[in-house]
Amino acid sequence: MTSLLSILHVSDLHFDHKKPTDRKIVIDALLEDIREWRTNGRDFDLAIFTGDLVQAGSETESFKLAKKEFLEPLLSAAGLGFERLVIVPGNHDVNASEVA
Repeated sequence: MTSLLSILHVSDLHFDHKKPTDRKIVIDALLEDIREWRTNGRDFDLAIFTGDLVQAGSETESFKLAKKEFLEPLLSAAGLGFERLVIVPGNHDVNASEVA
């Protein structure tokens, strides 16, 4: 018996807390697609975000809002909890001033 793993893979959001209108358009469209996939029978086992969740790793506010306005709704739309999310940081997610 073959068992398949269904992964929702997202990357390069470049969430910027200074541009709420732009990000809302993109996020709302993605969430609508994910909900439609689930309505049509697609279930996800895992969500993976691979790099550049935020635009600037030095801006803590962007990370907080990205969790509230993107990650939580994304997981909800996909029918997953945070225990089913893997995040791989990208170069924009790192605070370069703290890495030497």
